[in-house]
Amino acid sequence: MTNRPSTRRAAHPQVGTRPPAERLESADPVDGAEPVTPEEPVQQLDATDYSQEDRLDDAEILPGVQLNPQQQKALQEMEAFVHSREKLYLLTGYAGTGKTTLLQALIKKLRAGGDRRRIVFTAFSNKATKVLESMASQWNLDIDCMTCCKLLGLRPEIDQTTGKQVFKPDANSETYIDRYQLVVVDEASMINEELWLLLTLAVADLIKQIQLLFVGDVAQLPPIGEPESRVFSQIYDRSDLTEVVRYGGAIALLAESIRNNLTRAQLPRFVTDTNCDRTEGVFAVERREWEKLLIRAFTSDACKHDADYVRGLAYTNRRVDALNLSIRNAIHGVGQPRFVEGDRLVANSPYMVGDSLILQTSSECEVLDVATGQDGPWQVWILHVLTDEGNHRTISVLHDLSKADYAKLLNLYAQEKRWQEFWDLKNAFADVSYAYCLTIHKSQGSTFQNVFVDIPNALINRNIRERNQLLYVAATRAAKRLFVYQ
Repeated sequence: MTNRPSTRRAAHPQVGTRPPAERLESADPVDGAEPVTPEEPVQQLDATDYSQEDRLDDAEILPGVQLNPQQQKALQEMEAFVHSREKLYLLTGYAGTGKTTLLQALIKKLRAGGDRRRIVFTAFSNKATKVLESMASQWNLDIDCMTCCKLLGLRPEIDQTTGKQVFKPDANSETYIDRYQLVVVDEASMINEELWLLLTLAVADLIKQIQLLFVGDVAQLPPIGEPESRVFSQIYDRSDLTEVVRYGGAIALLAESIRNNLTRAQLPRFVTDTNCDRTEGVFAVERREWEKLLIRAFTSDACKHDADYVRGLAYTNRRVDALNLSIRNAIHGVGQPRFVEGDRLVANSPYMVGDSLILQTSSECEVLDVATGQDGPWQVWILHVLTDEGNHRTISVLHDLSKADYAKLLNLYAQEKRWQEFWDLKNAFADVSYAYCLTIHKSQGSTFQNVFVDIPNALINRNIRERNQLLYVAATRAAKRLFVYQ
């Protein structure tokens, strides 16, 4: 079979009618829900070696899952790719088109045919990688999962000329990519130009039998400062899923409505649309009710046992900070120190101690112990934290009492162009914020049971397409329930 891309066509699937919207006051949508809780050589075969009789039934490769014709075609095309000498392939699909189902089907089919090549799932962020680990465990797949940085033996740093995050070889880490024959890169829309070049360079050697299979959603947000990830424009061999097959809830229908109208100025009408027991669906409420339910979710017993039970999402940092303060006051009480045991934090930039990467940008952690101390002339918070990867780390955060002097010294270094001293000081402390509410950009790649989206705040963005991409990403972060107000 020739390895070629699927034919593109617009996706406007028919949406079934939904039950009439219910009023939120008829039941409690927060308290009533349960918390969800040495390498083997690879035999390279040409795709033409597979006769139709030798193939497993593509439509029934997974128990209880019937692939539609478009999915079957994409599966056959991906099979042809992995049995070819090509290096790059792209699988695109909107939310609900079955991308993860196809990945599972591909790996199950390879294993059923005796293909024991080593496979790794990777993503840019720790959160997205954590989702991959959960899926791999659920599917009982014998594959590895790790971030792109770990796979390539890189560490993120702040470029001292531009102030942007860049990736450098980590002398303390080995490169893992050469251990694998198939690398599946999820959340491809987050792959910026630099990471794209690093990934493709790593597999460019014709002697290496390494293939990259990128998986992404073209409707999601592009890398910051770039119009689109190069993944979507530089790979010719591809399969594009356009038929939404997961019509299981109102969230998917709302996301589809937004995605089908990315360039439309008028927003869809947000209405309450849930299942019978109100444990799944969209809840459209007034602002005061939205804020009350947000606080109730964060102070519920379910939230104490599931770090991903609920998140608030907004567009601007100012709104995120305001919501974080309200939520934290409700959890720990007004007037508490800046950090207390149980606080959930997110890194705003990479934090390193010497050559060791402690926290990557957007990594989340929970505070286990709090102390104060002195680091040279600076007063600091000394926090013992538990990362989402299960690692215990100690981070140093500049104390509020030292911020004024710190800012003055940074300004002096900048004025005198003493850039080495400037960046050494700027990177000396961890830059962390509360993680109860996140910017929509930071949330990309994550999944939470309950998501509260501040729609009016997103409307501040006057770029219609980007605004709608923000709302699409925000809506698709919710696994169970989406709370909005307009």
